[in-house]
Amino acid sequence: DGQAAATVVLNFYNTAGTLVKSYNVPTAVPAKGTVQVDTEGIPELPAGFLGSAVVSANQPVSATWLGYDVTNPAVNRTLYNGFTEGASLVYVPSISNGYNDQTSTLAVQNSENSPTNITIRFFERFTGAQTAAVTDTLTPNTAHYYDMNALPGGQTLPAPWTGDALDRKSTRLNSSH
Repeated sequence: DGQAAATVVLNFYNTAGTLVKSYNVPTAVPAKGTVQVDTEGIPELPAGFLGSAVVSANQPVSATWLGYDVTNPAVNRTLYNGFTEGASLVYVPSISNGYNDQTSTLAVQNSENSPTNITIRFFERFTGAQTAAVTDTLTPNTAHYYDMNALPGGQTLPAPWTGDALDRKSTRLNSSH
């Protein structure tokens, strides 16, 4: 909804919540326009970086991260969406563990300045039955990654499994799939 070009800064945090790199996007985002940032070309961002990014701008913006395997074009592209402000309930409609040779990783990010408690509930696609539930606490600026083949706390999604997830939290967070 911004009416002017936006100046954008990307702050990259490792999974422990430590700032790794602050990057000023060199091109302003035109009002109602887009700018593409190739993270592979950001100086000093470690190769194979695992963590999260927080987008800040002087105008309202939204962010989508597109990932793909450059070595195997048969692998589906992955999209991550950013939210201006986290929600108390986030629905992730497509999660898999060994279903059609796909295993998902769910990333949950706390972009706030205080810890947040979350509960992720997993529901099987064909029956609607809750299969697993994971609770966790995310410290400020951290992102936790949940591999559907190796959930924490002894929780399991038996392969081949497909369904969805609901993220509940006690304070604001951002969630991506």
